Amino acid sequence: IRQLQTALTEAGVNGLRYMNVNPSEGSGWSYIVWEPGHVISATAGTPLFALGGGQSELDMSMEAKKQRFEEMGFDTSVVWYHGTKAEFDEFRISTGGNLGPGVYITQEKEFLDILAERGRIEPSKTLSLYVRGTLAT
Repeated sequence: IRQLQTALTEAGVNGLRYMNVNPSEGSGWSYIVWEPGHVISATAGTPLFALGGGQSELDMSMEAKKQRFEEMGFDTSVVWYHGTKAEFDEFRISTGGNLGPGVYITQEKEFLDILAERGRIEPSKTLSLYVRGTLAT
């Protein structure tokens, strides 16, 4: 898996789409993103990885945030979701998973409802995200 990730990253691919086949994870497509700086909160307007730099007084309206996200290269036309049970301030790349280390995300919010019903995630901790970079499909 790591060799595949390395080869795809060197080719400019920042993640990929995969079909869920494990019954405990539901069904449908999910995605994995390999690099920390390629995920940002779609609602809070803050990176979920430590990207460095100081805070300044910014217009925090959703319109202004989306404009800044787009200037940073994030695609604001698609909202992604990540479900978890954990309390955290920033993402850390997982050490495992079906496709190796990464941040597992989906466009299908219904998929997270299934995981919540099975006790795999806490519904109140579902995150709405924007992604930048190229995801292989």
